Amino acid sequence: MGDGHYISAYCHVDALDHHYGIALRHDHNISLWRKNGGDVELIQVWELERFSGEKHHLRAFRDNTHFWTFVADRLRPLGLDTTDIVGVWGTPGINSVSASGGDYWRRFEEFPQHSLAHLFSALMLDKSIFDTETIVALAMDGGPDSVEDEASQRKPYYVGALVKNGKMSLFPVASTAPLWALMRQRYGLKEGSLMALAGACKAVLPLAVDDPPLIIRRRDFEKADRWFKGVTRQVEDTLSSTSGSEIRGDPLFTRKENEAAVIARLIQQKTISQTKQILAKIIDENDVTPQNTYLAMSGGLALNCPLNTALMKQFEFKGFLAPPCVNDSGLSLGLGLMRFFADEPDFRFRLSSPYLGSNGTDNLSDVIKDPTFSLHIEDISHPELETILSDLLDGPIVWFQGQAEIGPRALGHRSLLADPRDITSRDRLNRIKQRQWWRPVAPLVLDEFSKDWFEESFPSPYMLHAFQVKADKAALVPAICHLDGTARVQTLTMETNPELHEILNAFHRATGVPMLCNTSLNDRSEPILNSISAALDFALSKELSVIYADGMRIQLGAFQHHDKTATNKRARRHFKPMEEPLSAGDVHRLNPLGFSREELVLMRQIPKLRHVDHTAPGTAPRLQRLLSKLRHSFGKQPDFQFIDMYHDLQGSNTLEEALGNRQAEPVCCEADNG
Repeated sequence: MGDGHYISAYCHVDALDHHYGIALRHDHNISLWRKNGGDVELIQVWELERFSGEKHHLRAFRDNTHFWTFVADRLRPLGLDTTDIVGVWGTPGINSVSASGGDYWRRFEEFPQHSLAHLFSALMLDKSIFDTETIVALAMDGGPDSVEDEASQRKPYYVGALVKNGKMSLFPVASTAPLWALMRQRYGLKEGSLMALAGACKAVLPLAVDDPPLIIRRRDFEKADRWFKGVTRQVEDTLSSTSGSEIRGDPLFTRKENEAAVIARLIQQKTISQTKQILAKIIDENDVTPQNTYLAMSGGLALNCPLNTALMKQFEFKGFLAPPCVNDSGLSLGLGLMRFFADEPDFRFRLSSPYLGSNGTDNLSDVIKDPTFSLHIEDISHPELETILSDLLDGPIVWFQGQAEIGPRALGHRSLLADPRDITSRDRLNRIKQRQWWRPVAPLVLDEFSKDWFEESFPSPYMLHAFQVKADKAALVPAICHLDGTARVQTLTMETNPELHEILNAFHRATGVPMLCNTSLNDRSEPILNSISAALDFALSKELSVIYADGMRIQLGAFQHHDKTATNKRARRHFKPMEEPLSAGDVHRLNPLGFSREELVLMRQIPKLRHVDHTAPGTAPRLQRLLSKLRHSFGKQPDFQFIDMYHDLQGSNTLEEALGNRQAEPVCCEADNG
């Protein structure tokens, strides 16, 4: 592999899938790399949702040209163009400027490419640790996609690794992530919200529940589904009982919230105990000393802060390795590192900063000339430190700084910041973001003071750990305390973010508190905002008086004259939709038999069916017969988008054989819980 710029892309390219909105991957992302000898540098990561405005961006690129046009727009501000790209990998259908080397992951092909990419994103976060230390790694999410690895559904879904001085062994592990996906489907809350609800709601329910089945392969999902349904029935029946002094609901929450909280708490307990057992087995069987070993976590389940912290405390690992983008938004990172390792095992790499997103999609000098905003701008100035402190004391401020953080959590470059000493800061932030009243906000704390405020704390630079707030400190920072007394902490060092570190130090000197409330700069159902115009629009819509953008302080007013339209309208104003619908002629050419969207989803989701000639007249009735069987098994599903269909069609050479020989298994969870 020669020197130069490379791209690893976790995307999908298909004209019909683009036109009909058929999603085979979600959280699409692209990483730009520079290789110089043995040194590899990650230049930027482009999460497509930050540009399209589509949360978890699901839509495929229409074609090769569509992909490269997007990439060219991202390269231009860096002084690069597509001719500077030496190679690209990770997404079938993209013509590389040079050979793409698609076999880089097949040396580990007993595991899905998707899960391997998760694994490598954490394992090689600091390549020197990989080369010289011992690491135990777990990559656990809802399940793999099959865009490039069509055999993924026949493999163990989740992968663990043991590394000793650069020598790596891989093995299958179990994951409880599908149980969380079932919770999301049932209650309509994301996993993080469910975990927060479990900590906030004080419902008490005495339950004797067996351990869930180990979920390792596709066939285990049916058992998991049965276990989950049994638990939900048991909880429903128990809550319906009016007898028993041990049964107590929380009057602050609805019946449905009490039910969800009890089940989420139970699944959390099972998640922690099962993962502890997995790690204990790895440690015992491989003569591992945890105190001399790093724990690496990746996949959507690694967003579970209480789990990560419980594992670190139980085993007292030497350190914790995980990228800020542990969910699918980090798969291009993992695909890139896996390819460099395959081609040049001794390469050097270290992820030194989470701020590797783009600089934004506009610039301040242009935005302030826009009549949409100029009417509301009362003052623009270079702020003094005292002014920033005064603004923080007065109320939440919008903070937009430099390159965006990568991953799903705001880490101080696209944030709302507030004073943690006032409980109304939390309440106001939740109202601004249209969130449930019980949702916590995270503390952004000076790393050097973390141990003074949180029990048994350790570095948590990417907000992936939850610590108990010390009893003598909790009353001083009520806005960051969850109802169970914990906080999801981000620790900050001078090296990582000198500007915010200086502000936190000044706030500490003024108040005695070395932290601020920090939550992401976005509204409900909206990706983190990535343009100054969108940030200004957000501030005006929420009547926030002060926004800091790229080092400047902007004082806002005349809120009554701002069009406080819905979030989806803001998305249309400040994001660039990535839809390029096909013409009627192109649709007919690609889909001459007129398959419905649902039928096309079926053909895409089952790898065996992708190679059926869907232009042959005899295909339509056969496919429709299969779809009828699937509907019967699934129940009434309004849409198959974003759902893996776990069907074993191995051995069937034709659609007719598939119809005659196989029965559909029930859908149990979405493709990933990232």
